[in-house]
Parts: sequence; C-alpha cells; structure tokens
Amino acid sequence: MAHLKRLNAPRSWPVKRKAHSWVTSPVPGAHSAKEGIPLRSLIRDVLGHARTAKEVTHILKTRKILVNGRVITDSRFSVGAMDVLDLGEEGRSIVMFTNKGKLYLEPYSKDYRLCRVEGKTLLKGGKIQLNLWGGSNLLVQKDEYSTGDSLKLELKDGKLSGKIELKPGGMVYVLSGNSVGRTGKIKNIDEKTKEVVLEDGKDEFKTQVSRLYPVEK
Repeated sequence: MAHLKRLNAPRSWPVKRKAHSWVTSPVPGAHSAKEGIPLRSLIRDVLGHARTAKEVTHILKTRKILVNGRVITDSRFSVGAMDVLDLGEEGRSIVMFTNKGKLYLEPYSKDYRLCRVEGKTLLKGGKIQLNLWGGSNLLVQKDEYSTGDSLKLELKDGKLSGKIELKPGGMVYVLSGNSVGRTGKIKNIDEKTKEVVLEDGKDEFKTQVSRLYPVEK
C-alpha cells in the first residue's frame, strides 16, 4: 500500500498528524518504519521543499538527491537514522533522533559515514561478510571487526577507511530506549547482562549495548 493514515504513522516521523488524512508509506528496505521515513514525506512534509508528490518526483529526477553517496529516485525510499543525505544546494545532513525519538536532520560535513556492524558471516574461501546497519554488506579479507563496531565508509565509493570500536572509553550514540538521541562515553560494559554505563559530562545513565552506535569523539 502506497499510503497510510497519518494518525497511524510511526511516532518517530515528524509530520503533522491532522493536516491531511494520508501520508506516504515506505517501500520495504534498509530501515524499519520506526527507524526511517520515506523521501517523499521528508522532502515535502518535513523540509517543505515541495507541495505535492509530483513536485517531489521532479526533484528526485534531477538526480541531485543522494543517500549514503547513492542517487535515489524512488520517492518511497526510506531514509533512516545515521544515513547521510545530500540535498543538492541544501548541503549535506545526517539523519538522527531527538531525545523524544523524532527523526531530524543535522548538518554533516564529513566525506564518509559511520555504519555499525550488525553481524558477520564466514563465506567460502575464508572471506568474511560484514552485515551492516541499514541492510548492506561488506566483504573483508581479515576478521578484524567485531559486532557493534562502526565502520568508516567513504561516500564517494563505499570503501572502508577505518573503524570505531565499541569499548570502554569510546563515544556512542543511543538509537532507542529511554535515552534515545543522547551521546555519551562508555564507562563500563557488563558482559553478562549487556548493560552499559555511559557518561555525559557529570551525568551517568544506563542502557543496553544493543542500542549503542559508536561515533567519533
């Protein structure tokens, strides 16, 4: 179905609930409905760069809209948390969560994106396939990466240029839960319960390791 009732849209979508009856539903893909929002809704309803779906389609046909370095022309493509979005003259932004769990765009100037390792698969020939946040995969020759680490992937060509480990002392971004949208430094990880203590200035808070996304200091 191409549309859904606005009142039934995920609470993470920053759209007006009572302005219109319907909103675009995303095509199945990289992000769940809670983690992402269709490009059409982002461009038209959130950013206000278009008034109609037809105008959004025209914008996308200019091939100036990029998500993680790729040209996207499908208006129902889901743009999600930690995706890097290029909007032509509008510049580059990264999709993040507010502390209320709403998706929003924050200016972003780097030429790479951070992509969390969700899992690993051993393939024939000894190669390792890294299963990444957002549904993509990456083949590597050596098993030098752990689940939960973030990889630096160049936006221009997708090449791996570094990693940020999930470990005490490292900075992380919280993707879900009561502390969604917060950034903190890992003080301690309980390997048994997977509970993590984070420091944000003088404040300490706890969350689960599965909710963390390693970022740069």
